[in-house]
Amino acid sequence: MKKLSIIILSLVAYAAIAAAQPKVAVFDPICDLPASTKNILREKVVGVIVSSPNYTAVERSLISKVMEESKFQAEGLVDETQQTELGRKAGANLVCIVMAVRLESDYYVSVKLVNLLTAQIEKQRTGQTAFSSVNVETLIQNLATEIFTKL
Repeated sequence: MKKLSIIILSLVAYAAIAAAQPKVAVFDPICDLPASTKNILREKVVGVIVSSPNYTAVERSLISKVMEESKFQAEGLVDETQQTELGRKAGANLVCIVMAVRLESDYYVSVKLVNLLTAQIEKQRTGQTAFSSVNVETLIQNLATEIFTKL
């Protein structure tokens, strides 16, 4: 009976910690890259969030359902304002917005974390592939890691 009580208390404590973690919605990056590359970039950011002990990623199927219900096309560009509204509808506290702009042969990249309650940017990191000597995928993953692992 004592072991069962310990297990139940552990599960309750784990559930309380998980409920206290902010939920982050991640949408496809705002950029002119192919859909397959956008999927890879999004999943790299989600992977960073899942590895973080301080945040929980909103399940992609829930985001897709919200997008369908809101009549947004998955192939079209969804701007920052639309992403924050969709994040709210998905039950997220935060939305991670990724933007990549082509500058000749390089990319300028911005990764920001927006608080949906206050509509304020909580954290933002930027970089450029020309200065970092890495590709856009690695740069976005590195910037997301900085945002989600450093308090």
